[in-house]
Order: sequence, then C-alpha cells, then structure tokens
Amino acid sequence: MGTAFCELKKGPDFAKQKDTNLIREIWEYRMSPSVEGMLVELSIFGGSLKEAGRELLLQSLKNAVNSREVAKLLVEAFRMGLGNEIPFFLPQLKEKLQSDHEFDSLSDACFHLNYLFHAHRLLDFKLNEELEEVLKQGWSRTALLVATLGGTRVEEEDKRISSLRGIYQLLLEHPRLLDQQLLQGGLESLLNLENGNVALQGASAGLLLGLGEMERADVVKRAEGFFYGTGHHFANAVSFLKGLFATARETLLSGGELLQGLDHILQNVGEEEFLAILPELRLAFSFFNPSDINKIGGQVAELYQTTEKEVLDMEALDEAVLKEAERLNTVGEGLLMNI
Repeated sequence: MGTAFCELKKGPDFAKQKDTNLIREIWEYRMSPSVEGMLVELSIFGGSLKEAGRELLLQSLKNAVNSREVAKLLVEAFRMGLGNEIPFFLPQLKEKLQSDHEFDSLSDACFHLNYLFHAHRLLDFKLNEELEEVLKQGWSRTALLVATLGGTRVEEEDKRISSLRGIYQLLLEHPRLLDQQLLQGGLESLLNLENGNVALQGASAGLLLGLGEMERADVVKRAEGFFYGTGHHFANAVSFLKGLFATARETLLSGGELLQGLDHILQNVGEEEFLAILPELRLAFSFFNPSDINKIGGQVAELYQTTEKEVLDMEALDEAVLKEAERLNTVGEGLLMNI
C-alpha cells in the first residue's frame, strides 16, 4: 500500500521470486507522522486496511498487462490476508494466460501459481480444482513456447535456463496433471535447431536426459562436437556446458569424457579467447556443490596421474614467471625460424 510502515529485511519474497528457500521473516517497522498521513489518504479506498487493500488490488489488476503481473498480484493478495478474494480473480488470470504469448511472463506466472497451489491449504477456502486447471493452462502454454527460444540473446539466456528448470520441476511435482510430451517436444525442437542458442541447447539436453528421453552418450557426443569440431568453437563448448551443468550436472560427475574435452580446450585455447570464455566457464561450474568439486578434483587427478590432494593444494604460478616463459618461448620460436 506504500505506507512505508514496515520493510522486509530478510525472508522469502515469493512475489519477486527471491530467497524462496527461507522460512522465517524479519521485518523492520516504525510508526511516524508520514505513515499516519498516508493512512489518512488511503482512507478514501475503505474504512479499514483490508477494504483499502482490496480496492487497490482491484485497480492494480485492471492495469495488469500480462499473466505474470496478475499472478504476482494474487500472491501479494494472499500474503496480505486477502486469500479469500483469489477465487473471484481467477477468471481474469485465465484470460491473461490465454492471450499471453511471452515465454518469460508465462513461466513466471506458473511459478506464482504453484506457490498459490501449495499455500492455499493454509486458508479455509477450497481451490484445488480451480488452481489445478489454471496451473495446467499456464504450464501448457509455456511448454509450447519452448520451441521458440532458439533466438534467445546472450543476455537473456541465464534467466531462460532458470525458467526451463522451473517448468521441468513443475512437471516433476505434478506428473499426473501436466503433459510431459508438450515439454519434451519443445526441448527436442530447441536442441535440434540449427544456429540456435547453444546454452539453451545444453540445458535442453540435460532436461531430456532427466526425462529419460536422451542417453548420456548422446549428450556427451553433442558436447564433443564443440570440443573437437572444426574451427575450435571453444566459446560454444563452454556455453553448451553451462546450460548442461545447470540442468544435469551429474553428466560431468559420472564419466571422464567431458572433463577430457575441457582439458583439450584449456590446452589449445589462446590467451585472449580464454579470458573471453572465463566468465562463462566460472558460471558453468557454479552449479556444483563442494562435494561435487571434490569429486571433480579426483577426476582431474586421475586424468593427470597424480593425487587429488596435490591437485587441490597446487599453487598457481606467479604471473611474472608465466610472462618470462612466454618471452623465452617467443625467442625460441624466432631462433628456430632462422635455422
């Protein structure tokens, strides 16, 4: 309501999809003359906070432009104690879902709907069937749009990889309600699209592996096409791995082929290209937990015929030593050219 009476300092914010793994909430609140003045202004919308909140919610719903905004407002309504009003707003949400053609908006709307599906049990109204129907509608439209994501720009791909993981998780949560074939078809189209977004193709391969519709050997073969293909498409290889590790990091842990491919890249990539792919490479490995990192360290040790402890404790060479080695290498190449 914009009264500035309180502020959420820590805790889950399901409307903004932030810190949703947290349980406790910590609020900071303070009464002040400005808060009292704002409450007086809001009194034109109703004689109580609940009445004013409902009226402001209605105005916001009228101005909502897509399904994401409507679903987000319903989450806010629930958290404000207006959950009993939600059944009256579901028809508007259905209309927005039907007219919405944006993947990002629909996928976010599905996240909000799934929150309501689980959270409504805290109240005394029955919404199982209605929410199931709306969730199925939104998820189905989202899954149908997966095939259209091939042209995703680089700056959008991380958000869309996260969204793909989200709709996959919804399928696992509601296997009887949602149609796996819709998502499977979209992922296969995205994976096989020529010149499509490589990171999303990696994510698609990982999700198809999780659905049991793709073998690990086929996933590895696609990655090796980037590792050892003509033209040294190292940047594409790292992008593919980023998407793959985001959705199926076990592909690296269960075999050494991908690690060997990465080793091939690091041994053959030039300095400038290495610096260009380094941020994506770091992001690709951010999906592994400490236990996974230890396992990867063991695989690296095996690859280089050393011990895991030596790999993990290895000190980096001083930059000055590396530069001197590069200088001597250049001098040596010049001398050989003159022989």
